[in-house]
Amino acid sequence: MAKIDHTSPSSPEAEVRLQEQVRRSDRIAMLIDSAAVAMGRALLIVAIVGIWACASGRWIDAQSVSDPWSVMIALGELIETGRLWPQLGQTVTEVFAGYAMGAVAGASLAFSFGACSRRGTGHAAFLARIVFDPENRTGPAHRHVVRPGHCP
Repeated sequence: MAKIDHTSPSSPEAEVRLQEQVRRSDRIAMLIDSAAVAMGRALLIVAIVGIWACASGRWIDAQSVSDPWSVMIALGELIETGRLWPQLGQTVTEVFAGYAMGAVAGASLAFSFGACSRRGTGHAAFLARIVFDPENRTGPAHRHVVRPGHCP
């Protein structure tokens, strides 16, 4: 770290030099902090990949979790053959479709509960009947059907 000279007279040139020294020391401190963060991130990635490689085939069946080297080879093959982008596009499309379906289902359920609570029939009884049915009549043969205008 740069040493700051406190004995110089307070002239404009001395103040400019002092500001430069402070800026330089702040810049060096910021670079050291950034390097430490980058090293920490790199070590974390290496540790995760190392644990993944160690777990694949030893702790977890290789059919369930492949090793990182096989994944890198497969990624290289996808890039070489040009199949990466179409398959990545298909995956992203399926993810967004799943989120959309979940959002529609959640909004429908919330609307249903809101409609039931406005009519005076609470949704707590409906949930209790579905979740805590002591006779277990909520299987496929005994589904509770909610019709428009009817709250269970």
